[in-house]
Amino acid sequence: MIYLLSYCPLANSKYGREVATRIGIPSYVDASCRREPDFELASPFVSGLCRPNFIATLNGGDLLVYVTKMSTVHREGRRLVAVLQLDMAFVSHAAAAAWYQASGVRLPHSCIVPGNDPLAITVTNPKMTPGTAKFTDSKLWDRAVYAPRAKGCTQCFSCSALFLNFIQKHRRSIRVSRPDGRSGPGGGASRIGQSRPRRARSATLPTGPAGCGSTAGRPVFQGTR
Repeated sequence: MIYLLSYCPLANSKYGREVATRIGIPSYVDASCRREPDFELASPFVSGLCRPNFIATLNGGDLLVYVTKMSTVHREGRRLVAVLQLDMAFVSHAAAAAWYQASGVRLPHSCIVPGNDPLAITVTNPKMTPGTAKFTDSKLWDRAVYAPRAKGCTQCFSCSALFLNFIQKHRRSIRVSRPDGRSGPGGGASRIGQSRPRRARSATLPTGPAGCGSTAGRPVFQGTR
């Protein structure tokens, strides 16, 4: 199954871009203190910290297509950042941590286990969402938001990146439009690609559930540039 998902990178705000430039990190990493998903590993990591109910329904082999959420920074549309194929399913964050440690790499930022603290608030942008704008300390943010979600959805995955570009900006962003002519996630199908879709190239794809950050309905995938 193939699912279209959106997320908030640092690049979606002026403040976030300043953070990325000042710290020297890729601007299209997730803006939160838990970097969900974590694109920066050889085997990217996906957990249920942002979409616990949705992640619990996934299986190895499923494809997740990640695009940026709409923002004033990307007036021309959304940006395709990653196409991840789910590889290994873990029954817990602890099991995932053991696998990554055995592979000789750092733990994923969104893997919640003892000793793997959230990122410092200075390398995030809590103001990207109204619900997290109040946090000035990443550990408080983590305990209030992400720790409960990790307990509610223990399933998580290592991934293979079929496409991944969280550093350079594309020449042309993609546009996600709804049948009613408005842009962005919502009821009904969504199209990805050029502003004038070509039906001959389309294919029907299922998406994640409405209300969890993905588009609702059955989108038509048109390809990207």
